[in-house]
This record gives sequence, structure tokens and C-alpha cells, in this order.
Amino acid sequence: METYISRSGDYLWAFETEEDLWNGLWGLIRAYDEKVPDLISLPDRPGPLKRSKPLPECTGKKPPQAENPTLVPADVPVRQFDIVAFQLPIVYNDFGDHDPNGIIFALADDMEAIVNGTKKLEPLVIRANVGDTVDVKLTSLLKFELFPFKDGIYPYPIVKEQAYYPPSLRISLHPQLIQYDVKTSAGETVGFNGDQTVGPGETTTYRWFVDTPVGACGMWDMADIRNHKSQGAFGAFIAEPRGTEYLDPYTLLPVNSGANVILRNPFLPDIRECVLIMHDGVRLLDKEGQVIIDPIAGIIPPLVEEPEEVDTYDQGSRGFNYRTERLTNRYQKRPVLHELFDSDVFGDPATPLFESYVGDPLTIRLICPAERRRSHTFHLHGHRWRFQGSNLNSRTESFVGFNLAGANRNLELLGGSGAYGGFPGDYMYRSGNIMWDVEQGMWGIIRVHNELKNHLPPLEQ
Repeated sequence: METYISRSGDYLWAFETEEDLWNGLWGLIRAYDEKVPDLISLPDRPGPLKRSKPLPECTGKKPPQAENPTLVPADVPVRQFDIVAFQLPIVYNDFGDHDPNGIIFALADDMEAIVNGTKKLEPLVIRANVGDTVDVKLTSLLKFELFPFKDGIYPYPIVKEQAYYPPSLRISLHPQLIQYDVKTSAGETVGFNGDQTVGPGETTTYRWFVDTPVGACGMWDMADIRNHKSQGAFGAFIAEPRGTEYLDPYTLLPVNSGANVILRNPFLPDIRECVLIMHDGVRLLDKEGQVIIDPIAGIIPPLVEEPEEVDTYDQGSRGFNYRTERLTNRYQKRPVLHELFDSDVFGDPATPLFESYVGDPLTIRLICPAERRRSHTFHLHGHRWRFQGSNLNSRTESFVGFNLAGANRNLELLGGSGAYGGFPGDYMYRSGNIMWDVEQGMWGIIRVHNELKNHLPPLEQ
């Protein structure tokens, strides 16, 4: 693996799952901007500057606040996002499964509507184009009394080597793949870098740069690995081609966030973009307020004998975009196995429903920000994409594996919606594991129409 480090600072490397970080699988790559006596310069690289300041040393004191990177004027287009982090119960489906202690990121302008229930709650998805500078203002509104376990020791799901780790009221926002100065805008307080987290009522600012249309990028909190991300403190950043506009697929009005958009670019056809955030390790309660001990609780038919011990890798509930359609809920309502996925019987699942017309270009942005060490496979029935998206000679597949914390994929459907055959209908997307994923609600529908619908405008170009 080869990389190029363009800026000085301390860079975190890690196995990103909660349990790996918890158990110490992380470290630093330190990049110097000035000469270090015991570090030999590479002969094919420009020599470092003469040292003008002492090397940093551990003082045992609180790290200084990171500098504000936006004080330097930008000479390129600037896209600004005002984001708040706050706690709110997250209802995962119509059966009452919920996380009463959710933590979410949202645009500040949307917070009131989300709290009032007039705007759909989903993980924050923001976008910017190649050439954009992105200034992100983050404000924390976290409250200690809203955390369920004040000592940070969760009775379920657990991690190996449970220990006292009280929840932090500080929070941050860390993006994947795009460019930033790690000393000010990584959303991590790492090594000798400045503090990039923010406490209640406080605000900090990051500056990010989009240099490549890499598409799907994960985005999550790095202030508290144990008490934040598993409760919903994640989202997505999508790096789009230069000149792209983002439109609501139902109104065709411009939007600045959302998992379901139309991409309009003067040099490309209109594209439907669907962002799916695949996550696990969630602590859900049922409608009676009882903890759901997934995956065992979701097995169909319910176990009558004592279940085998479940590894910590597998504990917790699963979902897409804060939504899940656990099959056991449907089975208890109507115990007919072959009808469990039937929308005529149960209505559409709670998971995101994406709509399109036959032949529409459609790209799925798949992101896995959280949280457990068990890998998932993503499937879409009836469609294929290139294993290597930029390679025209790549093999084609209808699945993509090794989806765990940190994974991201850009899946451009060959033949568009309905594939090469142009077949309308409801196509299932799902995890590859039937027993402990699909049963737990990791499935949903992409609906492909062949007749014009009043609520769904066709693509225009």
C-alpha cells in the first residue's frame, strides 16, 4: 500500500470498528514539515526546512484548541454547511422498534422540523463538487442526562473487556477520502494535533477540499468511540463531479442534503442517486420498552431451546439509514413465511424505498460507518455493476462484500433501473446473510415503474 502525505501533522491509522479501536488497534503516522535530527530524508524528495521551533512534547495537559482554518480566505467556490449534533429518539419502523437515546447530525435549518416530525429523520447526507472548498460549522447540543448509561458500560450490546468509560459531551465530524489539513479539520483530536471536538453550546469549524469525484465517503464522530457512533452519530459526504446540481426527485427543486436525489450535470445525463448507510450494533427497544437482544430475538421461528452464546461481533440490531424491517415483527402479525416480504400484505418496509423508471441511470452510494466487526455483503436482485467501476473490462457482479466500518462503494447499475432487460417491478436490496441480517431487517426495495406516476417526475436529460 502506497500513499502520499501532502501536509504535516499526526495521522490516525486504525481498524475502524468500535471494538477494534476499543481494544487498541490504532496508531499514528507523523509527518514533519521541518527537519528532525534522527529522521533521514528520502534522497529523491526535496529536503525539509531547517527546524525553527521545538518538537512537541507530552505535557499531560488538555490539548490546545485547533486553529480556525476558515480565517484564511478561499480563492475557489465555498460551500457552507451549518450542522448541529443533538439527541433525539430514533424510531426504526412502524412496529415501534426504537433507539430512545439516538444522536444525530442535521443541518441547523432542519433541526426544528426534524424534532417536530415534519421532516423525515435520516442520517445527514451532504454533497459538494470537485473544485469546491467546504466549510463546515459544527455545534454540539449534547446533554449528559440523555445518555442511557452514565458509566459507559452497556449491558447490551457489549464489547470485549468492558470498562468504565463515561460518555463524552464533546463531539466531532470526520470525513473519509476528501482533503483537509489534519491539524485543524480531520474531526479527530489525535497526537499533537489541536483539539477538533466541540462541547455543549460550543461551535468549531472545519475546512475540507474536494479534489476528486470519489463519490461515497463515510462521515462520523471521532470524539467518543464507545458512546456516540453506535447511537447514530454518522452520515455521509458525497463528492460529485464538477458542476453538478442536486434535485429533489419528487419536486425537482434544489436540495442541499438528503439520501435520495437527482444529479444534474450539463455534461452528463440525469442520474438518480440513492445513498444507503448500512449499519449494525444498534441498541433498540421494542414498543414495550424492552431491549431487543438481536440477533437471537429476530430468529424465525423463535428459538425454544437455550441459544448459543453470540459473539460480540454479532450483537445488536441492524438497519439502513436509521430504519429496519425485522421479519419477526411481520411473522408475529401473520406467520406465513412466503408472504413476509409482501407489500400487499404488510405494506412497504420501513427501510428506504427508492423509485425510478425503466432505464433511468441509477447509482447506489453504499456506506458502512458503524459499528461491529462482522462483515456484511450487499446484494441487489436483478441488477449488476462493475466490480471496478472505472474499468470497462471489469467483471460484473450483483453483490459486494467485506462491508464493515469504513467501507464505501459506488455502484452504477448497468442498463439502469430494470437492468438490460428493462423489467419493471420491485427489486430487493439486502444483506447477503439471511439468518442474522435479513431476518434482522437489513432489506428494502428499489421500485422501478414503466408507466408515468403523478408523484414521480421523469428525468429530463
